[in-house]
Amino acid sequence: MRRAAFVGILHWIHLGTLFENDRHFSHLSTLEREMSFRNEMGLYYSYFKTIIEAPSFLEGLWMIMNDRLTEYPLVINTVKRFHLYPEVVLAYWYRTFTGIMNLFGVETKACWNITRLGLPSEVESCEGLGDPASFYVGVIFILNGLMMGLLFIYAAYLSETQLGGLITVLCYFFNHGEATRVMWTPPLRESFAYPFLVLQMYILTMILRTSNNYRRHYIALCLANVAFMLPWQFAQFILFTQVASLFHMYVVGYIEPSKFQKIIYINMVSVILCCILMFGNPMYLSSYYSFFFFFFFFSLLLLLRDF
Repeated sequence: MRRAAFVGILHWIHLGTLFENDRHFSHLSTLEREMSFRNEMGLYYSYFKTIIEAPSFLEGLWMIMNDRLTEYPLVINTVKRFHLYPEVVLAYWYRTFTGIMNLFGVETKACWNITRLGLPSEVESCEGLGDPASFYVGVIFILNGLMMGLLFIYAAYLSETQLGGLITVLCYFFNHGEATRVMWTPPLRESFAYPFLVLQMYILTMILRTSNNYRRHYIALCLANVAFMLPWQFAQFILFTQVASLFHMYVVGYIEPSKFQKIIYINMVSVILCCILMFGNPMYLSSYYSFFFFFFFFSLLLLLRDF
């Protein structure tokens, strides 16, 4: 665990350093930091900002669930449309953090004036978790630091040696530019989802390796599936390839029928939960993942009947 914590902290620092060297984020004004979130990144951040600037958390949540600015004159639920659960959670954490710190009179950010050539010649720059943009980016980097620690644990579990975890981490760092882009585009959906994919694969591997599985393992798999699919609209394609691979392993006899059937049930429940939590977003039930998922389920019933 100490080695996993070390590589997690190392990755967290590495991501922050790369991001700072690229953007000089700590020396930008508030407006410039928000402008640095280009394309859809700025859209995601704007909803986070809407919630934290609202009179209350629930009012901010209502505002983004009844948004009339994004697709004017239509009123849309942006949580449903753009998978904004990460922004909702981060906004709640930010309001809670700043509220507690203000209650105890603890400063959460330090501000100073920076003199620069050109216009504007002087800007105010704030640093610390009390700054919304810094908090937003910082939590994302912490989450991906935890992902690296979990990846070490997962690789060590697969190889049954600490050396396997170390080699995996070294390969990840060596191919860092191809393995992730969180240091350049923190607000994108995969930045929130990918750590939960590693967790999901780890839990699934434990289920497949262990002969006696308890209910808590399957509950953990269900929660990991939901946490992976909620932030990212493309997560279902990854899970589709995973389930398809498991189905072929089942056909050739590498997975017990009862165990595979439970995994199928868990995936079905995960999709239904995501659909409910996303206010009936049709993408979950109309995707290739769901379609082939029910196909696997009925094929399983036919195979069990034959045997």
